[in-house]
Amino acid sequence: MDKSNRLKNELFDEEKQRQQSLITRFEKIEVNLEKPFPDGEDYVLMMNANISTPHECANHIHQILKQRSALALVNGNEYWDMHRPLVQSCNLTLLHFKHDDCMPVNYAFWRSCSMLLASVIPKAFRDEYKVHIISKPVADLTGGSFICDVEVENLTDWKPTSQEIQSITSLLWDETVKAHRYERIQVSAEVASKLFADNFHRLSELEKLTEQDANRQFTIYRCGQYIELSDGPMIADTSQIGFIYLSAIHPLKKKDGSRFYRFQGIAMPKQLNINPFAFSLIRDRSKRLKSNIIPKDSNIKNKSSSSSINENSSGNHNNKLEKRINDIEKEKIMDELFYDPDEDDSNQQWMDRKKFLYESRIKSSSSSDTNVNKNVDDDEQRKRKLQSETKLKKPRTNDATLNCPCCLSLLCLDCQRHEIYKTQYRAMFVQNCRIDYGKKLFIKNKDEIRKRFQKRKKRQQQSEQQESENEHSFSTLTTNDQYYPVHCNICNTQVAVYDLDEVYHFFSVIASH
Repeated sequence: MDKSNRLKNELFDEEKQRQQSLITRFEKIEVNLEKPFPDGEDYVLMMNANISTPHECANHIHQILKQRSALALVNGNEYWDMHRPLVQSCNLTLLHFKHDDCMPVNYAFWRSCSMLLASVIPKAFRDEYKVHIISKPVADLTGGSFICDVEVENLTDWKPTSQEIQSITSLLWDETVKAHRYERIQVSAEVASKLFADNFHRLSELEKLTEQDANRQFTIYRCGQYIELSDGPMIADTSQIGFIYLSAIHPLKKKDGSRFYRFQGIAMPKQLNINPFAFSLIRDRSKRLKSNIIPKDSNIKNKSSSSSINENSSGNHNNKLEKRINDIEKEKIMDELFYDPDEDDSNQQWMDRKKFLYESRIKSSSSSDTNVNKNVDDDEQRKRKLQSETKLKKPRTNDATLNCPCCLSLLCLDCQRHEIYKTQYRAMFVQNCRIDYGKKLFIKNKDEIRKRFQKRKKRQQQSEQQESENEHSFSTLTTNDQYYPVHCNICNTQVAVYDLDEVYHFFSVIASH
């Protein structure tokens, strides 16, 4: 720890002890803990005013409740840090990442990760490269990443490598294991100026806020040895952070030509589980430059705002402006939820096109059937054609959509379910299927199977006679019992058989009804 950071922490500890020393009388308060567990009841706890915290209330109930609670809600209208002392009797609700009202917890988590990233960046550089943190911890979910803007002295043309990004990621991992608490105190402008004496960005911000209100109190947070100015709230501690990575470092320029760097990261709470492949997609998405958060003296252009201003300046393109705003809102929804709201509609259109192709093939086959025999009487031809047309006009019903059980490839969109064996289907038009004409399959009738079973049960005949009888039964099969195996064209799994009537009989498929 350098000298300036050590002095800041000593000043933080002194101010914290000074505020605690002002509490000369212990006053009991009643805390109504509202249903900490879904099927449980409310708990009434007697705690100490200005001393007891929501974290301590959770510790009185259960260890699991203490570990998972990331944020508290006081009296249903004020979000409260877990390590912030309660001041009076209240109704307390403990929030976690799977809570019904999880968005405030998500914002606190994003803000906490942004502060954690700012705490490790100075450790990654040598002493000759002094780091100045520009941005405060922000909770902006658009873009899929949390950020931290920094200035680095004596570093002008730095192009970060993947090894350097990985080294900063390892520093983030080290901090999450240490389980640093997010400590919170409120100080005067004088104390805040001493805490940020080495950061001219914070000093200028403090001066502007002090001019508006000279008696203003400033909220200060500490995570480990890093101290930052933020309105909060934050999560309980860094152990609640699961996966965390530094995704990208973007070099940017201010209006005066000086360079600063935007660090972007991605994280997941430990309470939430995610597939590694899904997390890799989110991580790749977080590498894109997040340009919606702009420092005042930078020359980054916000694409959404600039386009809206240009369209509005014309004065005659209200429809285009409204369309652009709707597109921006849709992009925000997709960025925040990682979900495309139009995906279901596009999938339904794709299925409709596939079914239309099936309908056209059935119509062509039926029309060809009407013209097979030219010697049939005209009255009979017209009758058959009328029957086929009326049959096609009826709404077609499909019992299931069939997929391969191994690779899930689409096999059939129009099939009929067996009346007795519910896992078997038959169809005439398929796709992604391959018939193996080099191999023939035979199915014996029930009488032959019964006779064979009786012969085995009695066990009175010799093995040679049994083989001869098997050969005899094989030769007496009719051609109607002959089938060809059908394999999936993608993974070569046998999914059906094909008979001489050109009908597919599916038996090893995944059906969606």
